Amino acid sequence: MQKIAVLSDIHIDRSSDELPGIIGELTASAGAELMILAGDVANGTDEALAGLKRIRNHAGIPVYFVAGNHDIWQSPQGADQDSKSQPDSWQAYNELLSWPENLAHGPVSLEGGWQLAGCGGWYDLGFAGREFTREQLLEMTYKGKGWADRRNTSWTGEPERVHRYFLGELRRQIRETGNPERTVAVTHVVPHASFTVPSIFPTWRFFNAYLGSGDYAELYREMNVPLAVFGHIHHRFDRTLAGTRYIGCPLGYRREWKHSDDPRRECKEAMKIIELGPEDSINETRI
Repeated sequence: MQKIAVLSDIHIDRSSDELPGIIGELTASAGAELMILAGDVANGTDEALAGLKRIRNHAGIPVYFVAGNHDIWQSPQGADQDSKSQPDSWQAYNELLSWPENLAHGPVSLEGGWQLAGCGGWYDLGFAGREFTREQLLEMTYKGKGWADRRNTSWTGEPERVHRYFLGELRRQIRETGNPERTVAVTHVVPHASFTVPSIFPTWRFFNAYLGSGDYAELYREMNVPLAVFGHIHHRFDRTLAGTRYIGCPLGYRREWKHSDDPRRECKEAMKIIELGPEDSINETRI
């Protein structure tokens, strides 16, 4: 069996500078042979690439990564800028391809016939409440609050088009594995509506629009993908839907931690160690 550490949304620049060393210690103690980091390492490409390098140096294992929205932000400190002065988000996305273990390069073969396929993905606005128009959602602002991607990303195309591109890339990768039934699919964005913020929080009926798309779950159902890893939303999940096991292991912002004074404990609780074995078995071990 091959042991894989799974984590996302570590936000090194907003949580703890100790994280790379802690992640290295935890993966070593668990005997993990590789790591899946499902996006949002830090704000901005330079910070994200530096964080990935530090993690790999401490862990000593491959760190397979998909880009999160924060990783491609153009203004790392979240400052408001004239979008016309920003580099295109495709430029930032391409800069992250310098990471050799970026899953956007294509599928990765693992032991026992298993494969990794992944891309960061994007949102198609479909998780929003039906009371909102597309025009409202494209504004990314509701009751005086704005979604930060509005300031810090500038794709050449509307969100649905960007989403369709990434969905197509993921479909291509899964097909390329030749064995979807033994493929671990990784996105940053949320792949199923059941993982969005409940509608009892009224503002999230609007902001759920920017979490992901149910098209990813439909793709997994169609292609019989057994395991899907995702991030973006700072809630932890391990749930099986329509034959696919969904795992979300975000660390999140320090202000969201249960143990804000103990980064090691919080990271240990967030991280999962999964084992991919023969006969399509997927198991979990404790750190």
